[in-house]
Amino acid sequence: MAKHTGKTVEGIKGAKGARAPRAAGGKRRRVPVRSYSKAISGVFRQVEPSGTFTMSGKARAVLNSVAVDVVSRLTAEATELARAIKHDTMQARDVQAATRLIFKGAIAKHAVTEGTKALLKYADSMGK
Repeated sequence: MAKHTGKTVEGIKGAKGARAPRAAGGKRRRVPVRSYSKAISGVFRQVEPSGTFTMSGKARAVLNSVAVDVVSRLTAEATELARAIKHDTMQARDVQAATRLIFKGAIAKHAVTEGTKALLKYADSMGK
């Protein structure tokens, strides 16, 4: 077993003894926490517009952790695909391929279709 030196691990969230990095001026800056709670609530309101059903905070937290996990898996896989073909920039093809690798079958097809639809809607809104 390694001897503990008493040094802290800088910049690693959740590491024992980790501290937030210092910003200009010497103050510690907050490490941003990724959350999809607002998006989850918005989708839930679209699915259940009557307001008959509500979602508990624990249910929202579980869905948030699922969303964070899926996004981190997709970005990791898409990054690896972009590096494999020696691209510095992640492209839509990389994300699409990562989606097909992570999700299987009909879910992958549906996710690719919805992603393509969202990308086209975004391009239209930007006037391209």
